[in-house]
Amino acid sequence: MISSILFYCLMSTTTIDQPLVMKIEGLTPFQEIELVAEARDQKDELWTSTTKVIANESGVIADEADLFWSMLPASGDTTANFKCKNDLFSADISLKVDGVVIEKRKIDCYLKLPEVHRIALREEGLVGTLFIPPSEKPLPIIIALSGSNGGISENRAKLLASSGFAVLALGYFGVDGLPSNLENIPLEYFETAFRRLKKQPNLDASRLGIYGVSRGAELSLILGSIFPSSIQAIVAVVPSSVVYGGLNEAPVHAWLYQGKPIAPFAPVPQTDFSKEKGQNPDNPAKIRSSFLEGMKDRQAFAAAAIAVENIQCPILLISAGDDQMWPSEMYANQIMERLKANNSSIIAKHLNYPDAGHGINIPNLPVPEPVYYHPISKLWFSMGGSREADAKASKDSWAQLVAFFKESLNGNLEKFSELKSFNLDPSQYAIIGSGPLGIRNLKIIGDIDIIVTPELWGELAAKYGVIDRDEVRKIVFPGADIEAFREGSFYSEPFDDQAPSIASRIKNAEMIDGLPFDALKNTLYYKRKAKRDKDLKDILLIEEWLAKESAYKS
Repeated sequence: MISSILFYCLMSTTTIDQPLVMKIEGLTPFQEIELVAEARDQKDELWTSTTKVIANESGVIADEADLFWSMLPASGDTTANFKCKNDLFSADISLKVDGVVIEKRKIDCYLKLPEVHRIALREEGLVGTLFIPPSEKPLPIIIALSGSNGGISENRAKLLASSGFAVLALGYFGVDGLPSNLENIPLEYFETAFRRLKKQPNLDASRLGIYGVSRGAELSLILGSIFPSSIQAIVAVVPSSVVYGGLNEAPVHAWLYQGKPIAPFAPVPQTDFSKEKGQNPDNPAKIRSSFLEGMKDRQAFAAAAIAVENIQCPILLISAGDDQMWPSEMYANQIMERLKANNSSIIAKHLNYPDAGHGINIPNLPVPEPVYYHPISKLWFSMGGSREADAKASKDSWAQLVAFFKESLNGNLEKFSELKSFNLDPSQYAIIGSGPLGIRNLKIIGDIDIIVTPELWGELAAKYGVIDRDEVRKIVFPGADIEAFREGSFYSEPFDDQAPSIASRIKNAEMIDGLPFDALKNTLYYKRKAKRDKDLKDILLIEEWLAKESAYKS
């Protein structure tokens, strides 16, 4: 019977964030088997996991196997972390029936696909690693920021690059050439990074995202609030809602701009490290309570709030309900409340994982026990959560942050590329409606509306026909979310004597990335006149943009 068993790994070579799906055939109905996974880390230490699976009534198993995150060191050292600085994670999967190994399969999972280029960046004072996948078109760029452990967050960056983004893992302290500690970090350093990325061939720095974790998440929100026109998407994992101080026994600021602190830092009472708290992994320090205690000084806490209302791009907040490093769920809720209180019109989403801790990471690598030895403070801390909860949160949040970046940095561009494929004469039309907001990454657009000259209307009508519905005449482009309108449609009815004509709007259209866009002032005019519920948010977005643009020019 054993000889008839067939064992398949449906994805034997893929990236580590993809599910491992096993298929086993030829078993007896409801037969139980064992799957054993083995892998070696950077130190050549063996890690293993075992799971038991039961066949269905047909003697078949076809399911996703959680064999990687559940691995533990064979040595029994529960404090170990799986070190994987290579680009490839390899594991051997054994199929056991009645304790006998009958099949083995090798699984190779990439953290960085071979075709992704790695470039060490050591210029203009910047220290980082740039990962660039192959592409025929300029790529959006994401800056990945580490947390309070410092260094360069390469694993997150290279896996994200394997999803089709250019990613800069940018150090800002704790690496040669940069400050040794998180204190008095000048934000001009990040302005330099923005400028430098504009010079990099085959990158589109007008589509720039920031991805930060913990103190790096705090930093990502700070950068979005101070340099809103430079950033088009932010993912903040286990973030803070306020500015905290640097890592030093004496009070010190973490962030400076133009030689001054960006804000007073929020108070955090000293954690009690008596009775050998934090000296070993069996007695880790829990510092969440210190941050909660600091919130009781409401005036000081409010003064340290990050001005997230200044952010102009979509943001995704990822928090953990059992975070024992600091209360990231509470902070994320505070950020959402501040955006609402200030009538922010940006897209803002909060993903909370109630049972997870501070260790939300990339998916499927072996998950350590939720205690952490901090390399700067040289103390052990409780992260909160559990191995299983952190693994589930890492898997789900990673998929959602990749989708978020794709939608925020690529979604509008793909729609505009569709329009370009029709090769219309740019002097004969202008993009209207939400299009002028979409090209500025102020919102994710659903479709594209254009106004056209009589000449172009005639050409398009002959090709695609005209739809006359509810007293609105329009032309729908085949296979695309594009609709054309002409003079007399509801997009051009003169609500008053100040209404610009279609001819003038097309003539004065602003060329952006090779496409003609109606002026924002015209978009604002028509949305104010239409007074539809769906226009109210757009009106706020445009007003905010024009006000900040005017302030910047002055």
